[in-house]
Amino acid sequence: MQKIRQHASKRPVKILLIDDDCDVMEFLEHITKNQPIEIEWGKDPTIALEHLKSTSEMPDLVLVDYQMPKLSGLEFIDQFRALNRSVPIIFITAHADIEALNQAHEKGVLDCLLKPLRPADVNISIRRAISFIELERENRQLKKDTLTTNKELIGQSSKILHCKKMAARVAGTDSTVLINGESGTGKEVFARLIHSRSNRSKENFVAVNCAAIPRELLESELFGHKKGAFTGANENRAGLFEIASKGTLLLDEIGDLPLELQVKLLRVLQEKKIRRVGSSSEVEIDARIICATHKNLAKEVQDGNFREDLFYRISVFPIQLPALRERENDIALLAQHFFEKFSSNQNRAGLRISSEAMKKLLSHTWPGNVRELENTIERSIIMCQGSVVSEWDIILQSELSGDRQIDTKNHNSLFEALFVNGYDLKKIEYSYVKFLTERKDLSKEQIADHLGINRKTLYRKEKELEELTL
Repeated sequence: MQKIRQHASKRPVKILLIDDDCDVMEFLEHITKNQPIEIEWGKDPTIALEHLKSTSEMPDLVLVDYQMPKLSGLEFIDQFRALNRSVPIIFITAHADIEALNQAHEKGVLDCLLKPLRPADVNISIRRAISFIELERENRQLKKDTLTTNKELIGQSSKILHCKKMAARVAGTDSTVLINGESGTGKEVFARLIHSRSNRSKENFVAVNCAAIPRELLESELFGHKKGAFTGANENRAGLFEIASKGTLLLDEIGDLPLELQVKLLRVLQEKKIRRVGSSSEVEIDARIICATHKNLAKEVQDGNFREDLFYRISVFPIQLPALRERENDIALLAQHFFEKFSSNQNRAGLRISSEAMKKLLSHTWPGNVRELENTIERSIIMCQGSVVSEWDIILQSELSGDRQIDTKNHNSLFEALFVNGYDLKKIEYSYVKFLTERKDLSKEQIADHLGINRKTLYRKEKELEELTL
């Protein structure tokens, strides 16, 4: 096949023309000469198909003539569709053959053109195709962004949408960002989103929890150290600022950074240089800084726990993440996302969540926010023995820790009590079966289905219950 022309102003639309008439090729090249289009011409449809089978690069648009030697345009469409079902096709014919036009439409062509071709008709048809192609490109990119960066940013509440908009706005800059929010609200997820949409996205994203590293090791962790700087420093070591150079460094729980390190961090942010522990020389760094905390830093400044000058330095662009209780409309969306994620991970295809279980999730205040919801969903799938996650399988964190007073009259209180107090698993199982069989609103079939067993096994368990003494 022959490449005719490439327009260099922006990413071109790649058109494949299959027509044995060179006049059509010249006509198409002429009327599209000022458009961002790359044309490839194939006179023989069979050779064109062989070429397409041997390459992973598909055209964006195909124009194919009806009457050609060896293979008709309709036959070409069938064979091309076996290779790719998404590329739009424009069908060309010199004959007003209604049957051929109908067959072409049935095969899903985007448009049909009649010879002799008129410039206005061809341009309109190609513009329509380009609009379709650009929309498909945007959709593919949106899906890619969603899969790679948005997995835990699900939600349509006004507060979370505002945060996403703020993250997208600051992503293209190098400004320092301060993400504030309760534990479990997704601060690191937002930091990764900002990094992924920045011009540093191909470089390292490095995260450090300032509260998790012992104070005496934190300076070395951040800035690195020179060999012999202290006992155990057996070699030169780069710190996280150097590792994150050209990329992004997330200082999580910045509110827990010791005051003596706050001074050094302020200097690094101002001068863009670090000095390894035990070294007299400085190293230039170029890391985009994102800070995160669950603390109210303005109050920490007032209380003397955080430097005011550092606070203003890191809060150039603050983003306040809402607690899950402030975005109630997103609970069901997040729950369904985590449910699909963990049911897939645990090979529980076909598992579904009951409306009663969802009601229990929606009525909870979620003090642990999204992280608590995620853990609860994962736990419910592990607990579920049947094909439906019920309200009895939803065990909240407060129920696990014993913070909630268990009501012995509650429909699932016996199972919860046994679970919380650590009874033998066999006894828990039989106690659960007993509690289900004593319910008047459940049939034997419903109980067996919930437990994931057949009626015969259920009867056996009921018989064994009679011999078991708790």
